Amino acid sequence: MEKRWGASYFYPVQARKAFDQRLNRFNCGEVVEVYSSNYIEDGSSFDDVMMSDGTVKTICYGYWD
Repeated sequence: MEKRWGASYFYPVQARKAFDQRLNRFNCGEVVEVYSSNYIEDGSSFDDVMMSDGTVKTICYGYWD
């Protein structure tokens, strides 16, 4: 996206800010989200969020209509 719209386009700027904030929190010793994977099971929407300390937390968003 940055190649197409330029480095000052809104979305690359926001992505860099979010990356820098998360990296700073990680460097300060906080456990941060590394990756998330979403899926639907039994009609409900879930996210498995992998954390930097190796744990996985599951978030349920409720029924998917």
